[in-house]
Amino acid sequence: MTMTRAEAQDPDVPRPAARYRVALRHGDQVFVAGMTPREGDHLLAVGRVGTEIDVGTARELAGVAAARSLAAAASCRVAGERLVPLSMTVYVSTVDPTIAISEVADGASDRLVEATGSLPVRAAVAVAGLPGGAPVEVSLVVGVVPEGGARG
Repeated sequence: MTMTRAEAQDPDVPRPAARYRVALRHGDQVFVAGMTPREGDHLLAVGRVGTEIDVGTARELAGVAAARSLAAAASCRVAGERLVPLSMTVYVSTVDPTIAISEVADGASDRLVEATGSLPVRAAVAVAGLPGGAPVEVSLVVGVVPEGGARG
């Protein structure tokens, strides 16, 4: 598995768990792979929302996954640029169709607003399972603009 220069140099940049890149810049956009709530290589929780994980905890974990997504995206920018979240998909592992997946996804949205001042468009999707048994996963697309440039 080949890491980018930023991944190799910065221990805070998420590392791929398999054969993929965590972030890829194309022009003024960065596409970020799905990020689960981890600290280093350690998954913070395992289980499905509404079964082993409650909605409040899942919301916090979605915030952690969103922060990891921003860290991955930041590895693709250079000095004088800032990130503007454009689109986010939050996957919530659950078998309960009544779970408030939008409330879980709000944890990721809140983290992006805190970090960037900008709120992206968003989809929240219930799924039967995620890598490693993670309760949530966040996939993000960000724009890269000059510091002081347009806000999203």
